[in-house]
Amino acid sequence: MLSEFADFKQEMLNCPSTSHADDNTEIVEDDTNVFSMYDPWTKGLMLNPVRNKNCGHHYDRDSVMAAIKDSLSVKCPIVGCVSNIFVQHNHLVSNEALKQRIHTYKAQQGEEVTNDDN
Repeated sequence: MLSEFADFKQEMLNCPSTSHADDNTEIVEDDTNVFSMYDPWTKGLMLNPVRNKNCGHHYDRDSVMAAIKDSLSVKCPIVGCVSNIFVQHNHLVSNEALKQRIHTYKAQQGEEVTNDDN
């Protein structure tokens, strides 16, 4: 079972992206998770990534805050997410490691890196 998962994960990492076909860096991998550097709501590169403590998915802070600002019934937008808990501000944790990876990626692409912490 574990080798099947490893084969599947490798196949997914080698699969070209549908929205960013020229960009293999869209997928980030750490020791236990594989996730995108792109926000699920805006489809743009995240500038201030946060992780949902309930399901582990990542969003850009501005887009998730805009989504939950007017509604208390927003669920994780990731297709297949098993969490039935509505997203709340206190569920979101800043992900500094992912933020640094995104800033490094942007610098490599020659894009201006902005500091959105303020």
